[in-house]
Amino acid sequence: MKLCLSIVKVCFYLSAIFILNTSHAQDKSNEIDQYIEKYVNNDLFNGSVLVVQNDKTVFQKSYGFANKEWGIANNADTKFRIGSITKQFTAMLIMQLEQEGKLSLQEKITTYLPWYPKENGDKITIHHLLTHESGLPNYTESADAMNDINTHDYSPEEIAKKYCIGHLRFEPGTKFEYCNTGYFLLGLIIETLTKKPYAEVIQEKILNPAGMKNTGMDNPKQLVLNRASGYAYGFDGYTNADYINPATATYAAGGLYATPQDLYLWQKALYGDKLLAKENRELMFTPNLGNYGYGLYIVKTKADTIIGHNGGLQGFSSSMLHFSKDKITVIIFDNTRVDKRGNLENITAGIVNILQNKQPAPFIKSMQIAMIKQIEKSSGEGLVALYKQLKVEKASYEFSRPESFLNNLGYHLLQHNRLKDAVAFLKFTTEEYPESANAFDSYAEALVKYGQKETAIQMYRRSLELNPKNSNAEAQLKLLEQQTK
Repeated sequence: MKLCLSIVKVCFYLSAIFILNTSHAQDKSNEIDQYIEKYVNNDLFNGSVLVVQNDKTVFQKSYGFANKEWGIANNADTKFRIGSITKQFTAMLIMQLEQEGKLSLQEKITTYLPWYPKENGDKITIHHLLTHESGLPNYTESADAMNDINTHDYSPEEIAKKYCIGHLRFEPGTKFEYCNTGYFLLGLIIETLTKKPYAEVIQEKILNPAGMKNTGMDNPKQLVLNRASGYAYGFDGYTNADYINPATATYAAGGLYATPQDLYLWQKALYGDKLLAKENRELMFTPNLGNYGYGLYIVKTKADTIIGHNGGLQGFSSSMLHFSKDKITVIIFDNTRVDKRGNLENITAGIVNILQNKQPAPFIKSMQIAMIKQIEKSSGEGLVALYKQLKVEKASYEFSRPESFLNNLGYHLLQHNRLKDAVAFLKFTTEEYPESANAFDSYAEALVKYGQKETAIQMYRRSLELNPKNSNAEAQLKLLEQQTK
């Protein structure tokens, strides 16, 4: 009888603990949801979130629409482009090939890509490509290159031969400079050594072993069930994202789509022994210049080690971060390219603080959205005053890509025939960025339309001083000088 009573007491005690733990977990979930809703309600998030702690899902929810035109909501099965998170998959394939003895990390890349010019290729190693220390120019930063790639059906090798060869920006191994070109070339090395397409290799060597059934190379021509549409947010609100074929345009540097749950399966495989032996896995997690390992950032602080990556390309933003001390993983996918106007890591910081029983990180508003909402209501000088005020309150605002945003805002005013406003605002942009050739070029264009040709000539000359290769400024300057003779 006493034994039965003891069992009853234990069961009652365990039930009480279970109820308390469940209630606590639900409170945390509600708090996370309320925190994320602040970003959703301010046009700073539209997508899916998965939070895992100690290998248990503590929060999972989707927000907004996978397709705004049809009113189709995002859900747990929605597939998102993950952009540069793809790089860790490419790094894993390279490490598997190294483990199999098919390549050496310290070998020059011309050994595996014999067509690559030896002048630079003999200086660059596989390690340099993996760690963004190659010195190669980043092909995705060239608007002309991306426009050409997105309007032609090039193969990855054709793209590489056109745009992944160039003058070195620095001596390989001496500096960290984030570069998609390196990972694009790594994809071709994988294809060369396996004699198979990159998509087939990643399916066989990673996706199948990890049980990832909702991940693959994103080719717009192919039908993909539950694939989200991508959107941009700008001066006219939400619009459809520009076209890109990630399978070829960003390829091994950023061509995958996935669901949050699939990406967590990847993380489990990445940290386990299924795909790679421990000693090789440790190489991937060893930070080099720029706190970059192989396909991953590894940031060590006094309190924690944070491992992960983010990604962004037309219409999509992504983030996957793992906080080692408390074994928290936060995966966030967005299909409105929020990193152009905000920062997914701000959301991650708030979530982690909640799970660590800390005061949540403050809600960070967007400078861009604050400015956009005042465009129709304010003059050019009024917009300048607003920007200055937001800078004073910078701790409360995300200032993503301010230079390009200011220039684009000025252009928007110009395109809408608000010439006086455009001149005032673009003049301010040159004052904010006095070393920007593009800012002076834009200001000069506005001055021409406003009838101030003499001042425009001075601005075009300044633009050419800053960038002697600015062919537009050179052509416009010659035309103006002829007209004012």
